[in-house]
Amino acid sequence: MPTIKGNQVYIGQMPDTNKFYETYASWLNSGRVRLGIGDDYHTIDDVRKLLDEWKNNPDNWTFCIYDSASDQPIGDFCIRYGVEKTSTTAPY
Repeated sequence: MPTIKGNQVYIGQMPDTNKFYETYASWLNSGRVRLGIGDDYHTIDDVRKLLDEWKNNPDNWTFCIYDSASDQPIGDFCIRYGVEKTSTTAPY
């Protein structure tokens, strides 16, 4: 997976470490994120399984966003292919 570098951040592969799984679980379990994804609590094992599913799905490219100064993960984003339109009532 390529790494794309900017001045303040760079994107690259999602880490495959217990420390990152803990970090990612804390992101998913934060109040602000749960408002958007639902009330489910995510364990470290849940995160490990989720990231493995994403990694093995050719239609899902998930990247980690890193702080360039500290090399610490600060977020993520994904590009998904083949996602079908689920609503015909969208306002756009």
